[in-house]
Amino acid sequence: MQTIGIKELLSDLTNRGIEIWSEKGELNVKAEKSLLTAEVVNVLKRRKAELLKHLSSTVPTQAGADSVAPLSFAQERLWFLEQFEGPSSTYHLQGTFKIYGFLDHLLLQKSLRNIIQRHHILRTSFHEIDGRAVQKIHEDIQFDIPVVDISNSREKDHAAIIKQRLSEEVKKPFDLTCPPLIKMLLFRMTPTEHLLFYKKHHLVTDGWSFSIFAKELKTHYEILRRGIEQSLPPLPLQYANYSRVQKQKFESGALAPQLEYWQSRLSDAPQLLELTTDFRRPAIQQFKGKVHGFKLSSSLTSRLQQIAKENQTTLFVVLLAGFSVLLSRYSNTKDLVIGTPVVNRDDSDLEQLIGLFVNTLALRVQLADSVNFQSLIKTVHTTVLDAFANKEAPFEQVVESLQPERNLSYSPIFQIMFILKNTSIDSLDLTGLKMEHAELNEHSSTKYDLTLSLVEDNQELHGEFEYNTDLFIPNTVQNMADNFTQLMDALSNSMNQPCFSAQMLTESGLSTMLQSWNNTEKSYPNSQGVHKHFEAQCALTPEKAAVVAASASGGTSKIVLTYEQLNNKANDIAFTLQQKGVKSGDLVGVCIERNENMIPALLGIMKTGAAYLPMDPAYPDHKLAQIADSAGIEFILTQHGLSAAASAIACTIDLTNIDNAPQDFESEEVESTSSVYTIYTSGSTGKPKGVQIPHIALSNLLWSMNDLLNFSAEDNFLAVTTISFDISALEIYLPLIRGATVVVATEDERTQTEKLIGLLDSYGITTLQATPATWKMLINSNWKGNSGLKLLCGGEALTSDLAKQLLPLCQSLFNVYGPTETTVWSTAKKVSAEDCRQATIAIGSPIGNTQVYILDEYLNPVPPGVQGELYIAGHGLAHGYYKDEDNTRKRFVNNPFIANTRMYHTGDIASYQSDGVLRYHGRSDFQVKLNGFRIELGEIESALQNHPNIAEAVVTLVPQKNLEKYLIAYIVVSSQMEDIQTVMRQYLVNLLPTFMVPSWFECLAKLPLTDNEKIDRKALPVIQFNKKSFKVLTPAENEDEQQLMDIWKEVLNIDSIGVHDSFFSLGGTSFQLIQVRNILSEKYQRKFEIADFFKYPSIKSFDAFCKKNNEIANEQAIELLNKEASARAENKRKAFQNRRKVKTPAN
Repeated sequence: MQTIGIKELLSDLTNRGIEIWSEKGELNVKAEKSLLTAEVVNVLKRRKAELLKHLSSTVPTQAGADSVAPLSFAQERLWFLEQFEGPSSTYHLQGTFKIYGFLDHLLLQKSLRNIIQRHHILRTSFHEIDGRAVQKIHEDIQFDIPVVDISNSREKDHAAIIKQRLSEEVKKPFDLTCPPLIKMLLFRMTPTEHLLFYKKHHLVTDGWSFSIFAKELKTHYEILRRGIEQSLPPLPLQYANYSRVQKQKFESGALAPQLEYWQSRLSDAPQLLELTTDFRRPAIQQFKGKVHGFKLSSSLTSRLQQIAKENQTTLFVVLLAGFSVLLSRYSNTKDLVIGTPVVNRDDSDLEQLIGLFVNTLALRVQLADSVNFQSLIKTVHTTVLDAFANKEAPFEQVVESLQPERNLSYSPIFQIMFILKNTSIDSLDLTGLKMEHAELNEHSSTKYDLTLSLVEDNQELHGEFEYNTDLFIPNTVQNMADNFTQLMDALSNSMNQPCFSAQMLTESGLSTMLQSWNNTEKSYPNSQGVHKHFEAQCALTPEKAAVVAASASGGTSKIVLTYEQLNNKANDIAFTLQQKGVKSGDLVGVCIERNENMIPALLGIMKTGAAYLPMDPAYPDHKLAQIADSAGIEFILTQHGLSAAASAIACTIDLTNIDNAPQDFESEEVESTSSVYTIYTSGSTGKPKGVQIPHIALSNLLWSMNDLLNFSAEDNFLAVTTISFDISALEIYLPLIRGATVVVATEDERTQTEKLIGLLDSYGITTLQATPATWKMLINSNWKGNSGLKLLCGGEALTSDLAKQLLPLCQSLFNVYGPTETTVWSTAKKVSAEDCRQATIAIGSPIGNTQVYILDEYLNPVPPGVQGELYIAGHGLAHGYYKDEDNTRKRFVNNPFIANTRMYHTGDIASYQSDGVLRYHGRSDFQVKLNGFRIELGEIESALQNHPNIAEAVVTLVPQKNLEKYLIAYIVVSSQMEDIQTVMRQYLVNLLPTFMVPSWFECLAKLPLTDNEKIDRKALPVIQFNKKSFKVLTPAENEDEQQLMDIWKEVLNIDSIGVHDSFFSLGGTSFQLIQVRNILSEKYQRKFEIADFFKYPSIKSFDAFCKKNNEIANEQAIELLNKEASARAENKRKAFQNRRKVKTPAN
């Protein structure tokens, strides 16, 4: 013992049953007294320095049975997550093997018992002692492999029987306090065919461990089968020793430099990688998962391996670089954090040990705008080398040191994992047996939003995308896998091509997006002007009611114009205009009230071959003058005294002074490409832009919407939109080309809810379109709806909450989308209840003869699930901006997908769903970034509007004088609220990530609207506040809050705390949280869940939560007492009746 090497000495001591380890620089020995002979004690004294030096740099000798040890850092994290989420199968490793041959069940069972006896970790349980988790090694445990004999069942039923049993088994959680945390189940199909199911908790094993387990199983089975006296040599150490040394090494400060590296690397990294999801992210993260498998061809695999070799790096680096490009393009961000597991088994004594030796590295990849794949590989190579040089710093401690803002909806630091496995476990051959790894269909959990795992097998890379089913549907992930394969092919073939211009779509995927989803060709009458379609209908139904409108002479009654009367009035106006000099191709202003003359005036202008320029009389004079000046119009059709702006125009035609047209008057024939109207929209510079719409574009809209709405002569369309808003064209002209009736609401009727409801009820309205603001106004006025109504909602995003309210009030609801430049509506979606799972309703598919493209900055189509800018082409395109060639060139660009055509760059952000349906994500300037987070303001607005006391809401990102930016919510409350800042903040933290909770809530009497009834964000009041005001330490207001504050101060060792401070922002760690939980549970004699503290992280919110729960508990207790009292009374009544029956004498 004096001369043997230090490892041999430790092994000899272990074999003698002597446990030895170092702790805080001292040598610790544990053994029975009889084992500590004079020789052993003398050796320990003489070689103490040697032993301490060796033990401080490696793992000590094995721990004895029935001993208690600390958890490793990886175990601590998993144990905490189990406490946080509750018992589940999320952290199980499981699988199945098919076994062919004559299996000896008892030998298999004994082999596994031997493995469990050899590896202490497999007979370890986990417990909480004084707020700390510990592992206890048991001397002996019982382990059996139950047999499910299905050999007597029909062979064709075997798969169903197994699936049924396993679907139950995989979901059963382990009790961490009852070892072993390993379970097996053996299905016997025939005497020579079995299926072995296994599951193990990640606390006691990792992926590397499985190969050790499989190797030892083969050895033990063979030894037992042959009946020979032989056993594997004892292990030099056990997992508990590793966990002790890891803690000692961390406490000694040896890992401090590595921890500092990670703090520096990740301190300003984005906290959330936001992919476009199919469903809105739950406020509390769930872990339901599925897997999609795919593979990279042998030729692509070989090419990637060659690239790794040429760049003197690894296949892991090449694949990670490609995956980073995929994620960057899917998320529209170039700063990514991706997790990857790494095995910490650098000590040779750990290589044959079963246990959890995995650490997690958070790899931050930053991509430059024009980076090519060659350069990116070098960047990622450096990133990976640096990370692996600091791989011993426990990820759990990295998280604690960074103190990220804790959120229940996603994992801290990273949400995407990347794994490259060295080998695949496909089969294991035992003597006389063959075991093949079988797919376990029941994959029901996942730890992250998305995990990509790759393994090389038979010269091909086999991949799996494990995904969270609360976020993604299978088709989305399948498309992602196809895009990854295509992208790796494109990048590897063009190493010097910019990564962001590489094609991600397969040929079939590209064809689907460009052709199939844009296959909208439809025939319709397009050779004439819209007025000619009206005249054709007039000839068919001259006596039918065409227009119902207010009288031009005043009064409350409506005037009905038949098709013939309407046509004659329009002819008179057209004739008068021509007499004044209006000719085909001119632009004529029209400023008129919403009465019987409005529609004849518009048709009259069309009949001259001119285009009309609507000028709403409700607009301020200076705005009307600005429009008239910009358009340079020479003619305006108006009413006397209606607009001062008309006085500056050369020729003003008064509608009260109209000549009668001759009987043989003929309207002008116009080319379908001639302009029908020019509408001015507000420009970003403040200068309005005139959009020129041709007859063909308007005709295409009308006939497309006719088909979509199944419109007929029996319909009545209520026109509520100002003619200065382009959607008015649908309300006016669709009924008139179909022989239906248009009912024109006056200015008062369209803006006053009671009058609007009266119109809907009085005139049998069947079709109505409006913006979300109008629909909310109707709902807030208790409008009851009509089962025969067809509703269109457009102009702004339709939230799912509003859609849910509208669906029961109508026959059908359509969400429509389109900019003025593509003629009213370009896409449409018939809304169903199923569509309401997202925060906003999808905008559907393109209407007839319309093409839609979602493109990146290189004008490449982006795959489904990826956000890009929306471009629109087809028959609906405007000519451009009136007298503004520069802006026309910028926004109406060449269409690279159809020769000699143009497309309009909308500036809107959208994405395709996997089924080709379009989803709108807002204006590119409404999608903001705050502290690295990409935020869609509409999602916050939707959450706010779902609050019972909030009537309307809009959120903006507002810069402050200190150059910082804050989210401000402007809200209109439906009833009085006290302490609105606290109430609303607390409401939102249960629904949204905390980074999406506004810093301030400003109450307004009403939200400002534009002339087109959209929210006018520019007119919102400017809010300036001092962020320091939120840092005031608010004192406790009651005894309960003070007690909570005292507990926090004690556990956190902090003197000053406010009731609004977050536990985690104060530096609270996971285990300090458990301490608080335990103290409160004991103090209040009730069980608190870890998740409760994440939901209510401040003293104020947690106290409110406790009080609310107490009220509920009291109500339930009172209800129970009342039920018990009622039951006792009923029992007494029955007993009294029974006694009376006994005493009643027989007749």
